[in-house]
Amino acid sequence: MSKILIADDDPDVLDCLAIFFEDEQHDVLLASNGEEALAVATTTALDLIVLDLMMPLANGGEVVRALRSAKVETPILLASADPALRAKAKELGVQGHIAKPYDFDALLEKVEACLGRAAAP
Repeated sequence: MSKILIADDDPDVLDCLAIFFEDEQHDVLLASNGEEALAVATTTALDLIVLDLMMPLANGGEVVRALRSAKVETPILLASADPALRAKAKELGVQGHIAKPYDFDALLEKVEACLGRAAAP
């Protein structure tokens, strides 16, 4: 079972993603802002972080930079409705990106790729 941190400031998105990943047999931790995400990611062994780009207290870019400065090398999947997401993800050097609103088949595929295994058919 993989341990995934989901960081998003929208409580409905957090609830939905938590249910989705738990149904896929992942252990889920939640953060509702960038500071919470940093606190969890720097103190917990994680397999993946699904990180919203636009959050209060520290945005996704700030979180990525802080984690990399702290030598946290957990794979990160950056999520946003921002049309410049691909460029931002490349600039930050994260392992992947996914557009919001979520396409759950694409999300699962990207998560499994980040975790280094094929998604179930």
